[in-house]
Amino acid sequence: MKRSLFFLAFLMVNFMSGCAVTETQSLIKGYASYRERIGLPPNAIFKVTLEDISLMDVAATTLGSVTIDPAGQAPINFAIGYNPEEIKPGHRYAVRGRITVDDKLMFITDTTHPVLAEAQQNTVSLKMVHVQHQAKQARATKSMTFTNFPIHLLGLLPGANCQTQYQLDLFSNHAYFISVQCFKNGKPSTANPYDIGRWHIDPSTQKLILTGGHESPLFFRVIDSNTVEKLDLQGNKIDSNLNYQLERSMTATTLEPTVLMQGMYQYMADAANFRECITGLKLPVVFEGDHQALESAYLKDQSAAGTNLKVHIEGSIVQRPIVDGVGEQAVLHVERFIKTMPTESCDNPYVDASFTNTYWRLTALNGKGIDRTQPAKREAHLIFHNANDGTAQVSGSTGCNRISGTYQQDDQQLSIASEGMAMTRMACANAKAEQAFLSTLEVVTGWAVKGNYLELYDAGGGSVARFEATYLY
Repeated sequence: MKRSLFFLAFLMVNFMSGCAVTETQSLIKGYASYRERIGLPPNAIFKVTLEDISLMDVAATTLGSVTIDPAGQAPINFAIGYNPEEIKPGHRYAVRGRITVDDKLMFITDTTHPVLAEAQQNTVSLKMVHVQHQAKQARATKSMTFTNFPIHLLGLLPGANCQTQYQLDLFSNHAYFISVQCFKNGKPSTANPYDIGRWHIDPSTQKLILTGGHESPLFFRVIDSNTVEKLDLQGNKIDSNLNYQLERSMTATTLEPTVLMQGMYQYMADAANFRECITGLKLPVVFEGDHQALESAYLKDQSAAGTNLKVHIEGSIVQRPIVDGVGEQAVLHVERFIKTMPTESCDNPYVDASFTNTYWRLTALNGKGIDRTQPAKREAHLIFHNANDGTAQVSGSTGCNRISGTYQQDDQQLSIASEGMAMTRMACANAKAEQAFLSTLEVVTGWAVKGNYLELYDAGGGSVARFEATYLY
């Protein structure tokens, strides 16, 4: 009887919202609520959708939706009809909700609420946040919008004495290639326009910063995922009405820069590799150009094959077909061997540690360093990894008890599930420190890796925890 009444209510809701219901549909049922003690105005509208969120960097596919107009007051009960034949094994599904008033957003879900498939549930409780809190998070992560690498940004910008053709290639591992070619009377006048290095985005200023072979970094303002604007040498907006924007091109090819490089060279079993110091790029070396001189110097300076030797060369990073594979890969062509540097190494401060499969040791919490004078059974840390079934899992320690659970990561956004977090129950000498650590994990909404350090941010963009990398894999 209860099920019949619920389905009748579902029919009425969908009738009011203009959605047809068929006998072949199944239901996702639930309710939406929010923490604030705010009553909804009579013209508030609630919309909830069921989406396939399996594909990264691709818009979610809507499988069903319901609009309740007027929304009434929280908690708002809803039921979404969907075709069970559209549910695919291995896919991820979630429910999203939003409340608008006069087409202006008032409340929205800011975390993923999984259903069906892996979640194995057809009921859901949506926790919504007020748009004021959501706006802070949007500002904190607005600059973190680059997806679908490599990214090719092109533009013809004004220069002091010529027009300057820019091409900036950004890669997912935070390496970049850039070409800055000056044209006079339609002819290129720059002898070598290339540079390579590392890029990152400052979340507080939304500036794209390039650190490479230049004496000082290059600065760009991120306008959106397809557009950046060149800034001056101090990172300020150029005082001009002229256009300084680079636009994303979907047809441009990756640059093949020729530059002076230093890096760690390795030769063994008729194969050679080179790890460039600034970018951290690891490149196979082709046996062409001046490679014979490099190989001879390596064999002279190294006591055993397979060890690493720092070398100085002029080289080209070019695209070549993958041997016994499909597509192309970047390789190093040695244009000119300069010298070996046997007493030096290439521990590059610009190479970022991996977010996953790294032992992250807690060094600061809410701006305060960790007090290591207090007795602790173990070190507070986190490890993010993927389980055998593909589930994103996090494990670690509070400094006393072991913890394990799940997390969700989307570009620079991060949430660590507090519900369902497993934890041992040992007595702790510093219970307040453990509780502070757990409470901090609950408010995390963003992350960034800077060298060997991981920063976790709250919705306002403030750093709430800092970790140092210890490599495990």
